[in-house]
Amino acid sequence: MPGFHQEAVAALLAAAGMPRESVTHAICTHMEGIGMWAWRNDDGSWAPFFPNASIMVSQRELDAIDHREHPSPVHPAFAQLRALGVLKPTNGGDQVTANVSLEQVGAHSPGHQFVHITSGGEHAVMVGHVAVTALHLATGPCPQQHPDPDAAQARIDALLDEDAVLIGPLWPAPGAGRWDGKQLVAISA
Repeated sequence: MPGFHQEAVAALLAAAGMPRESVTHAICTHMEGIGMWAWRNDDGSWAPFFPNASIMVSQRELDAIDHREHPSPVHPAFAQLRALGVLKPTNGGDQVTANVSLEQVGAHSPGHQFVHITSGGEHAVMVGHVAVTALHLATGPCPQQHPDPDAAQARIDALLDEDAVLIGPLWPAPGAGRWDGKQLVAISA
């Protein structure tokens, strides 16, 4: 049986007119826990949460797992997803669509990726766990969460100069904003 949070996200997607079956691209910024990548079946096995999408994950992340060099225990569901052939390796700089590209960053995990989104002259960056909270933009990344905190700091510093909307998957609502040189300024809908 799927977890409560997976059922809740599936219901929200369906209510928004985007059932999980309609998703064609799933991007994994990094592998840590299971998040929304796998759906637990009633028999205890795992299937892709988005059944009609490949899961794009960095080859460096997969290599680190294979060589037992990954800093986080990777959930057994990923082994099942890999056996199903749904993990699609990326190599950094991959163009997912005309408006979405990937950047290999590392720092938090060996193959951590940023997701860059462009549309209508605007640029947004999904930062994953390189900045777990918006506070990390001002104070620097948490060294306990990054095997390479210097690389995390260097990429955050460069990111703050890009004038992009920054999106943090764990940041409180609204979960995104622009850096004004001192703080993250929330964007409004």
